[in-house]
Amino acid sequence: MRNGIKIWHIMLCGALAVLITGQISVPDAIRAINYDVIIFLAGAFIVGRALSESGALNPYIDRFFANPRSERGFFLVFIAAAGFLSAFLMNDTVAIIGTLFAVSLSKKMNIPGEILLITLAFSVTTGSVLSPVGNPQNLLIALSDGFAGSAAFGGLSTSANPFVVFGAY
Repeated sequence: MRNGIKIWHIMLCGALAVLITGQISVPDAIRAINYDVIIFLAGAFIVGRALSESGALNPYIDRFFANPRSERGFFLVFIAAAGFLSAFLMNDTVAIIGTLFAVSLSKKMNIPGEILLITLAFSVTTGSVLSPVGNPQNLLIALSDGFAGSAAFGGLSTSANPFVVFGAY
């Protein structure tokens, strides 16, 4: 941020405010930490960063986006790919990997990076709604409430997603 305040400063202030006002006790706050989730997210971020930094996915990305017929076609493929991947991988992982590729693709396609990053954010968010795996919060809810696989993947999200994605296109 421009003023020197980082996002973790804001989150720390919020956590302290909750503790100071007595909304939750310190022992309850410590018990509420789910270390499995922290390990899972840390692993996803490490793998995502390693894939981005190593360039292991670059040949696939280059081949996938090699010859778009038009800018609209490029965006359609980009939206569909990011949305599909975020439904089956964690949206955070796709966002980490996708950001570096979006910047690279914006230079290759001569598209402003901001537009492609906003498109990535929209696609990842929309695609992650399809399954509990796509969004860690959905995964936690599905696991803690004992949802069956078909119930977690069904419903409005699967029928509405195509309309949202093509509406953005």
